[in-house]
Amino acid sequence: MASADSFILTYHSLDESGSVISVTPQLFRRQMAMLNASGRKVVPLELITATPNAAAITFDDGYVNFFDHALPVLDDFGFPSTVFVVSRLCGRQSAWAGSGPGRPLMDWGQLRQLWSRRVSVGAHTATHADLRNLAPGAVAGELDECRCEIEQRTGRKVRTFAYPYGAADAQVRRIAAERFDWCCGVELDFVGPAADPALLPRLDMFYFDSPSRFARLVEGNAQQYVALRRALRRIRAMIPFARF
Repeated sequence: MASADSFILTYHSLDESGSVISVTPQLFRRQMAMLNASGRKVVPLELITATPNAAAITFDDGYVNFFDHALPVLDDFGFPSTVFVVSRLCGRQSAWAGSGPGRPLMDWGQLRQLWSRRVSVGAHTATHADLRNLAPGAVAGELDECRCEIEQRTGRKVRTFAYPYGAADAQVRRIAAERFDWCCGVELDFVGPAADPALLPRLDMFYFDSPSRFARLVEGNAQQYVALRRALRRIRAMIPFARF
């Protein structure tokens, strides 16, 4: 293996829609098989900054297809994972800006089953709001409501959080860091021991939708590709109509 870089994988929905947030169940199983064969250690999110040459697996939003398609595969390989849920919408359908056609979300009964299967439930706000657009008190309310409801419904402490849309300015990061030990963004990068726990970078699987790219990642040969995609994404953010 060429590199000791650790990384956090970001998934959303496992389905056949072909959307930018989707990976097919078949591709997901193939990716997990490649990760297993690579010899790279798969650790809970809470251990990623302290474990060299490791991977952590995260799912945003808490879709039912995690329970139906991802969980059996993760069980087969014995991989831990983290699912970030939108508390006020559990058991309903995704309905936030940019979510596209509504997808069913896991209910509390399903979420309670995850803890015994190496899955940690993290917070993703109460309503999937862009926290940058809210006053400090409203940001705190989104985080506190989500964390408290998950803890009350599951009986487990919530230590992790993912910013909806990866949107986090300095004020939002400060408020989140006061409430959670590890907070995940969407910066396309690897994770080292010096990573900021208030804004952990992750690798969106949209950029690894081909088996060959994913193979290079788990084998430790994707640093140049990740750096290129990160640079292009930053340019696109500054030039909204650019296409790369």
